[in-house]
Amino acid sequence: MANDAILCLNGEIKPGDSVISVGGGAYRYLIGEVRSIDGSETTEHTTGIRVDFTVFDYYDDRIGEIEAAFEKLRGYAAAFEDLPLDDAIVAPGTLIRFGPNDISREELDMILESEESAAAFCDGEFARRMGIEIPDSAPERKGYVVAESDGDGYIPGALHIERNDSLFMYPNDSEAARAAEADGVKLIYGLPYIPDGMYLDTPENRALIGRVSEETRLAMPATGELLRKLHARLDECYGRWENVTRMRDKKFLFDDAESIAATRLSYGYFRNEYEFTVGRAEFLLKFENPLDLLSDRWADSALLVARRTAKAVFGDRNRTPEHGDCRPASEAARQPLIQTREDGLTSVLDTLRRARENPPEHAPNPDRPERNKPDHDL
Repeated sequence: MANDAILCLNGEIKPGDSVISVGGGAYRYLIGEVRSIDGSETTEHTTGIRVDFTVFDYYDDRIGEIEAAFEKLRGYAAAFEDLPLDDAIVAPGTLIRFGPNDISREELDMILESEESAAAFCDGEFARRMGIEIPDSAPERKGYVVAESDGDGYIPGALHIERNDSLFMYPNDSEAARAAEADGVKLIYGLPYIPDGMYLDTPENRALIGRVSEETRLAMPATGELLRKLHARLDECYGRWENVTRMRDKKFLFDDAESIAATRLSYGYFRNEYEFTVGRAEFLLKFENPLDLLSDRWADSALLVARRTAKAVFGDRNRTPEHGDCRPASEAARQPLIQTREDGLTSVLDTLRRARENPPEHAPNPDRPERNKPDHDL
C-alpha cells in the first residue's frame, strides 16, 4: 500500500503534496510535505501519512510555541530540531492539501508566524476557500486513549494506555503513555515481570495485574538459592532413608523392593534431571520430607506403566516371535535370570531376586564343633 494515493479532507493526497495539519495536539496548524503513505501504520480505521513538517521555515515565536506544545504532551522539554517533525505520522483526515496557487506569501507567513494567526487563517478564509469544515479544536483531542485489551500484547482485561491511531501524534504506545502521565494519568510501576508505565493504577487493575505478576514468577525456572535449597532437602531426605534401609534385614529388603526402587528412581530423576519451576520448587519445600511425596507418587505411576505395558504386549493377538519384538521361549530359557545393565551393575530388584533364588552355599567350618543330631529312627 506504500505510496498509493488516499483521501484527505479536501480530496486525494499523495507523496509530494503540500499539506496543513488541522488535527488536535502539537501538530495542529503545522505545514509540511507528504513523504509517503505508510501501509505499516494502517489500522482498522485509518492509514498513516508520513509528513515532513520541517520543509518550511517557522518564525522563532512559532518554534517556541511548537516546543512548548510537545513538552506539554510528552512531559519533557526538547529542542525544535530534536522533535519528531521531519517524519511525523498523521491521519489523512486531519490534513488539508493545497497547491502553489492556493496560499499567498502573506498567508503563508500567517501560518509560520504564530499559532494564533495560523488558526485565524485556517479556520476562516482558508477553510471557506477550500470548501471544507475544520475539525473543532475544543475540546482538545488527545494523542492517547485508555484501552482494555483482549490479549493483543497486553494483559487481557487490564486498562492501559495506547496511542490514538486516528491522530498518530506519537510513534508508539510508550510515548503515548508518557504523554498521559504528563496529563496526570497515574500508571503502575514496580510489579515484577510487568512493564512499567503502561497500565492504569487503579485497585482493580492492581489486583488483576498482581495475579499475572505472581503467576509469571511461579512459572519461571527455579535457579540459584531456591534450587540449591531444594536439592539440599532432597539429599538430606535420601541420606536418612538410605542409612535406615541399609540396616534392614534381607527379608524386608525383598518385601519392600518396589518401594526401594521407587525411592531410588524418584530421587535420581528429580534431583538430577527434572527442571523445576519456582512454583513447584516452593511447593515441595513446604514438606519436611518431599522425597516421601515424590516416591509415593512414583510407585503409583508404576502401576499405570504396568497397565500400559500389558496392553502393548497383549493388545496385538497376531504378534509372533518372528516379528522381532519378543524372543521365543526356548531362547528366553537360555538367558540368565539376572540381567546386567549397560553400566555393569544390576538393579536392586534383580539383586534381591538372585539372593532369594540362589542362596549362597557355605563351606563347612573345620573349627566348628559338630552338633549331635537326634536319632529319629526309634
